[in-house]
Amino acid sequence: MKFIRSDLIGFSLLLTTLLVSHLAYGETTHQSGTAKLIVSLVTDKPVVMLGEPVWLSLKVKNVSKKEMGILVGGDYQNKYARPDSFALSVLDNHGVVIPSEEVFNMGGMTRIQELQAGQEYVFRLLLSDWVKIEKAGVYKIKASKRLAIRFPPYQKQLEVNDIDISEKLSVTMTATDMPRMGVDIAAWANTILADSENDYALKPVEESQKALAAISDNRAIPYLLKILKLPSYSKKFFALSNLAKYDSDEAVAALKGMVDVGNDELQDRAVWRASDISLVPALQVQAFHLLSESPRPANRQFVLEHRHSQIDEFRLTAVNMLIKHPSEVSSRYLAEMRDDSSPLIREQIKRYFSDEVTRQNAASTVPLTEK
Repeated sequence: MKFIRSDLIGFSLLLTTLLVSHLAYGETTHQSGTAKLIVSLVTDKPVVMLGEPVWLSLKVKNVSKKEMGILVGGDYQNKYARPDSFALSVLDNHGVVIPSEEVFNMGGMTRIQELQAGQEYVFRLLLSDWVKIEKAGVYKIKASKRLAIRFPPYQKQLEVNDIDISEKLSVTMTATDMPRMGVDIAAWANTILADSENDYALKPVEESQKALAAISDNRAIPYLLKILKLPSYSKKFFALSNLAKYDSDEAVAALKGMVDVGNDELQDRAVWRASDISLVPALQVQAFHLLSESPRPANRQFVLEHRHSQIDEFRLTAVNMLIKHPSEVSSRYLAEMRDDSSPLIREQIKRYFSDEVTRQNAASTVPLTEK
């Protein structure tokens, strides 16, 4: 397989690039015992502009003569909710490996995906969950995984086969087309907005959320503000998490508004479902935590102003922020909180002052200052 050079131009060459990228390396047959599979890796769009999500589909087809199952899940509880049992590697035009981001993974629930003879299952992978590509060019991508194969009756697992798969393709990244990116942002956002009350997103909505989460474009802010108003806990959580990426007055105001949301606002059933009211504190804590991680001095001051809140999580967040940025000011604030009602907070402060290095480090890379 020859990869297309990124500096070739012209319609015929672009068409060749499309064909090479999309067909990739074709299908691979794998067999272990009585398990026989055909596996392939393809992209939704073989030519993608920088900043645009690169979606990969790893297809697993059962070409055995009997039903089998593949183990799915157990690998998604991480910062990207990516299926972390996959390893993705990427080479640039010069054969240089682009580092893949390591994430802390806490597992997750597993299930057996049943495949009748001739049936196919598709794993969906978002490339930016592993690797961030920042330059135009042709990239070689390899996705690897150990497939756990099971046969009925699944509870007894009389026959167990594992198959190591490793599939490749190439993707061409082009310069960002800003007007087209704006159209894409609107399409993703409108897909989410149309699914206003569903907390368990269907595939198009889930993938639109991941696409919006993968970009940093200020044109997404107005849409995220609209999503925050949807009567859905999960979509509010999604909007808050992504608004925190933007250093804009509108985004900051939305986070602060969630922290200080009032009872009158919670009566608006167009924005808040009655069933979600009990979950409001979780959203408040999420917004407060995101503000504490902001580099904006005004946001940190906002967190400090809530350090005597009746909400334990607010006080703990303020303490952790002060500990993270040790200074004379931090020490003074922490000293006044030594007798906090929370044993956990008291222990955190005690540990801070017992750490000789931390206590004497009055300088910080981003020091806290008094208002």
